[in-house]
Amino acid sequence: MIISFLDQDTNNNLIMQASRSKPSDNIYLNEESDKAMTELWSSASFKTTDNNYAIPSDLFFANTIPLLDCLITFDERKSNSGNKLAVAEFRVVVFDNYIELINNATDELIVVGLAILHLPITGGEIFCQIIVVKGNNTIYSSDKKGYRYMSEDERADLANDFVFANTFDKNIKSMMGTWYGIQIAMLHPLTKEIFRNPRLIKLAPRTHPQHRHNKVKYIKYHIINANEIESRLYGDNPDDSVQVKYKRHKLLWYCAGYHMPSKDNKFIQPHWKGPLRGLKSGDDRERVIPHV
Repeated sequence: MIISFLDQDTNNNLIMQASRSKPSDNIYLNEESDKAMTELWSSASFKTTDNNYAIPSDLFFANTIPLLDCLITFDERKSNSGNKLAVAEFRVVVFDNYIELINNATDELIVVGLAILHLPITGGEIFCQIIVVKGNNTIYSSDKKGYRYMSEDERADLANDFVFANTFDKNIKSMMGTWYGIQIAMLHPLTKEIFRNPRLIKLAPRTHPQHRHNKVKYIKYHIINANEIESRLYGDNPDDSVQVKYKRHKLLWYCAGYHMPSKDNKFIQPHWKGPLRGLKSGDDRERVIPHV
């Protein structure tokens, strides 16, 4: 068996926690805007030994998550990857009591939310638990998967689908990197303007015989353009004949300690730099020391 599913009690409990909220925003991205969101935070400071990027968990411990429950729609139909028919919808829900869960945690691994993939063919959902660890600045996902609106036969088919299992794990990690970039963009004083004027989309009301007059609900719909992100960060150049060179930095990077070239040889302590440096305190990066 390639994919292992959670036991029914654990699965139902997680669904119940996630059901306490509804997505407030839908972020629509194409290949270029998805990449732009990830590049807002990815840098050598977060690179792992296998050249991948570890997604930071600092927003959970700083209690600075703008969107606790959102949909992220990836439209790759016009991408250069050859995947012309791909439109994927994810939902990332952070439990509304995640701070309480972190503060009262007795286990090392703390489940603070779910990353959910909608399966358009069957109408089902498969999800991973979002896990953080105190003293560790990395977001992890669970090995065992959760499910919703899936029959036992459908789960059995997925459990032995090697291609789906491999693709799902990669997509979840990539999607969480995009989710983190969205949160950073909403915190940054320049890029947060992109989210100021969303379209309001009316949600289909749920009919119930005892509730004939259901309250109309809306979701904020944001279409993110990569060029607008660039423009917010680095400015516009209306004159195409003038080439402006910008010195581009990440929104957050780490500066190693160094000695000032002066008589007293003053030492400058290591520190974080960038517009979002207030989220960091000290050097909480992990280091891997290779065995000799």
